[in-house]
Amino acid sequence: MSTDQHAARAAQTARRLRNGAWLALVSILAGVLAFIAVGVAGLASNTAWLVVSIAAGAAQLYLAARTQFDATVFHRWANQWKTGTDPHADMAAFDRKIGRDTDPPRSLDARIEGAMRLLRYQGAMLLVQLVASALAFLLP
Repeated sequence: MSTDQHAARAAQTARRLRNGAWLALVSILAGVLAFIAVGVAGLASNTAWLVVSIAAGAAQLYLAARTQFDATVFHRWANQWKTGTDPHADMAAFDRKIGRDTDPPRSLDARIEGAMRLLRYQGAMLLVQLVASALAFLLP
């Protein structure tokens, strides 16, 4: 794969990972609405579902931070690689900086797959949060 192809794939991945910010926004809004509903209607009889919702929301926010970190890394790599720097050397240097020095370094494909997995987990946690919030208020 050429340096230009590496740069294009990194840029595309960064754009896709930035969608995690929208998931985080929906999660925050859902959490705020759940707290307002609890305040207005009193504590729901299904407090276990509220606890699940809060835990899923917290996990989603952690994953949102990770996906945004990864988006920033991929964006930076894309910009560097457009100037012709060596992708393999950059990825190896990054691994050393974060204490994950592997031989050979992980490929760009493996990194993209890992980052996209985090985004899928983030979406799953949002879904759990929304379903748990709905069940907390819909079930008697």
